[in-house]
Amino acid sequence: MKLAVGPIPLYHQLEQDLKGRIGSGEFAPGQMLPTEEQMGHAYGVSRITVRRALESLDGQGLIQRRRGVGSFVAERSSAFHSVQLSGSLDAFLMTAYGLEPLLVSLEERVAPDEILAEFGLEPGGKLLRLELISRTKEGPTAHSEFFFTPAMSGKLTVDDIVGSEPIVRIVERKLGVRVGRATQIIEAAQAHGTTVKYLDLPEGTPVLGAQRKYYTTAGELVEVARQHYHPGRYRYEVELKANLYSV
Repeated sequence: MKLAVGPIPLYHQLEQDLKGRIGSGEFAPGQMLPTEEQMGHAYGVSRITVRRALESLDGQGLIQRRRGVGSFVAERSSAFHSVQLSGSLDAFLMTAYGLEPLLVSLEERVAPDEILAEFGLEPGGKLLRLELISRTKEGPTAHSEFFFTPAMSGKLTVDDIVGSEPIVRIVERKLGVRVGRATQIIEAAQAHGTTVKYLDLPEGTPVLGAQRKYYTTAGELVEVARQHYHPGRYRYEVELKANLYSV
């Protein structure tokens, strides 16, 4: 199927076609998608167009991209429904980091396999990991883990964490890059392990879970953040505005 140049951007046409093939089951959960080169040839588009479509699908949680390996259809329930919202990254950072942080740990350690896969690394590898508790006057509100690109090894110190500057802005300064895009997935979760300890909750308590991924303007992943929020101390609110000029 060759895509035709028209009012709808080619990357969006490709994204919608792939989304339909995933939804129909043609590409099953866990299945590896054709390579960027293969898709470019099949659809008659450039690899840049293919990459942009895949990045959008990744941001929606429909696929998982593994550097040096390929793109795979995400494992997910057929009853799961995803909604994508777009907005200002700077406005997002204001809400993401509006809490008082307390440092728990900052160290190089073996990272979970799924986090290593996000960075295109083999299981068993180490990454710089930052663990924080965020508080309000009512008490602990969020338990957070941050995993950084290997390029951040040895560059982040405890002194860097003091203050209200968003972590991702510190990463920009340390690496000399600019973060141009972030994705966020919010879903229901349960409190286990250290989350139970730091949020002072019973084991298995329902909590709000979030995962954020930050990419440079060149498309390189530099940070993955995972947070669990106390169900009685945090609310996520989104304001939606109509585009009065859309047809």
